[in-house]
Amino acid sequence: MVYVYSTLSKINQYVSTPLAIDEISQTLIDMGMDLKGVSEDNDPELKIEITAEKMDMISPVGIARAISSYLTHSTPQLDFEVIKGKEKVIVDSSVNEVRPKTCAAIVRNFNLDQEKLDEIIEIQEKIHESFGRHRKKAAIGIYPIDNISFPIHYLAKKPDEISFWPLEAPEGKKEMIASEMIVSHPICKKYAHLLKNYNVYPIFTDNNSNILSLPPLINSHDTGKVETHHKDLFIECSGHNEQHLDAVLKTLLTTFSSMGAKVETMDVEYENYTYSVNLESDKKIMSVKYINSLIGLKLSTKEISQLAHKVMYGTKIINDNEIEFIVPAYKFDVWSDCDIADDIARAYGYNNIESISPKIPVLAEQIDFSLFRKKVREICANQGMIELYTYMLTSTENQYDKMNKNSESEEFIKIKDAAEDGINMMRTKVIAELLHSLHLNRK
Repeated sequence: MVYVYSTLSKINQYVSTPLAIDEISQTLIDMGMDLKGVSEDNDPELKIEITAEKMDMISPVGIARAISSYLTHSTPQLDFEVIKGKEKVIVDSSVNEVRPKTCAAIVRNFNLDQEKLDEIIEIQEKIHESFGRHRKKAAIGIYPIDNISFPIHYLAKKPDEISFWPLEAPEGKKEMIASEMIVSHPICKKYAHLLKNYNVYPIFTDNNSNILSLPPLINSHDTGKVETHHKDLFIECSGHNEQHLDAVLKTLLTTFSSMGAKVETMDVEYENYTYSVNLESDKKIMSVKYINSLIGLKLSTKEISQLAHKVMYGTKIINDNEIEFIVPAYKFDVWSDCDIADDIARAYGYNNIESISPKIPVLAEQIDFSLFRKKVREICANQGMIELYTYMLTSTENQYDKMNKNSESEEFIKIKDAAEDGINMMRTKVIAELLHSLHLNRK
């Protein structure tokens, strides 16, 4: 779960009709989330718990958009004005071994005041700590473009070759080298473990070789400090998985667009291809029969279409059995058709679905193998043995290194983006996990 904090007035800035706290609370419950706390201020601050896949609700803009759609059944914002830009980011192959991917864009005409600037920083840090996995999976950099010379370069250098004035530098410090930052700068120290095993560190520079930032640690004070008089901003996300970075960037751009900024694309040039953000909606055609079969209802195309608007889909009825769902760019929790069916059920209301006992014309009983297995377990337990279930997800350290085997010569399924550092593969041998459990419980 992720907690988002917002004042009531801030949410009401982005809805057509002001909402009361009770309305917000009940709507969040209907959507599968919760209002966890309300302060007693004149403008109460709300503590809102959102589910882990709802990155679009990481800001007051996103929360207001979701609640407003759910209450009014109105078609959500599906299209965002995007200007095709001429600026670009050039990615050097030197970053491949440390932090190989980045996505980038520009927002213009952003009328910042202190409240909006604080909101941007809060959104940035909230994504860092949740969907960015404490900057491991995604780190965001936001820069004023007033003093930046394009194109921008993303490359890697040795720590002692990187020198600049970092944001929030310790008192009396200005120019610092990277190897000094990771031991003396308070923010860099916190995230230094993300770079500790690498010989080179990634940096963004402009075309005059001015350093913009050392991701995922810190921006430059000279070129990466955003203030209220800045109107045009360069935004980048760096990490290892381009699909995830693309989702983070789209979240930021659609949020900033709803706050009044204009989005401008940038070409991110890799050695073999070019990336450019796309805020167009996705389209999926589904049958009404399939949706009804999953959620156990008999809804018409018109009813499903109206319900879809509550959960931020656009729709186009093709015929009596087919609907085209328009999935906006900020909606990232749609991986398959069943996700759309689940959203329709949520819009209908799970409590409104009548419970029906399944009509099964047989009596249930355990199969012979289950009975045999149960008997074996009982005999083994009576002999003083301990039954142990180990996890399917494990590490190459447990499976190979501690078993005196070389993982490079073995075949196994790797985990690309793991939540924990010690989890990076699917288990291949049970004995290694049994020994690991024995080690943890040896006392």
